Amino acid sequence: MALTSANTFTDAVNQWRDNAAWAAEGSTAKAKLFSEAVRFLLSLPEDATAPGLTVKLDHDRMLEQAKEAEEFARARDETLRAGPDRTLADFRRWRR
Repeated sequence: MALTSANTFTDAVNQWRDNAAWAAEGSTAKAKLFSEAVRFLLSLPEDATAPGLTVKLDHDRMLEQAKEAEEFARARDETLRAGPDRTLADFRRWRR
């Protein structure tokens, strides 16, 4: 989900937790969502809380994690785009 100013601290923490296994799963989509959640959380004070939710934010570690996820997603996106610049035709059924 795209996080906006309408989202809450709890929404961002849940997205962060839900997508924390991006590396283990090798998921580009989860890496992007994880990074987005971290960026959202980095905009908050380190001692931000919500009712029933206590999380101590380590901004330095979170920034490192976001960069790792972004680099992974960028590398995977470039790998998926890389490939031959032409398509070979199949002439096995071609008649003269």
